Amino acid sequence: MTSKPIELDEERVLWFRARRTHLAGPGGDDARAAARRVLGAQSQQLRPSLHALCLRSAARETTRTLEARLVGDARDLVRTWGQRETVHVYAVEDWPLVVAARAEWAPPARPGPRLEPALVKAARRVLAASDGAITRDDLLPVVPRAYARELARHTGSEETGARAAPGD
Repeated sequence: MTSKPIELDEERVLWFRARRTHLAGPGGDDARAAARRVLGAQSQQLRPSLHALCLRSAARETTRTLEARLVGDARDLVRTWGQRETVHVYAVEDWPLVVAARAEWAPPARPGPRLEPALVKAARRVLAASDGAITRDDLLPVVPRAYARELARHTGSEETGARAAPGD
């Protein structure tokens, strides 16, 4: 039995893409579902990325509600570096997949601090030992002081809590 190829015009392809990314139709059940569908919303600026997730969800949550879901008790969203060397908002259960995939990505062309494999392994041990959501403060003990200084230089933030690592 031979199957006939499906004929698609540009309008149908664009409609499919808009539905798939929740730009058309009802959207995901909530912002977490929308973030899962698009594998993270780009988030160089926090509020616009949360607004994008609000618009992609049937629940139409507010950005204020989503900010609480990033840092509050519910904590089902996480904002961190992701694909394309940019900040994204992910559903918390997708973040370990993004971290695991980083080893397969091409080296970034952008200058700046990069994680050494030993640091990634140490962070993975902290993640594996956690029985729930973790914060940046939970990971600071594994960050060498020199890396924290370099990161602060690139981000304009202050160095906080990083301790000296062996050979630092």
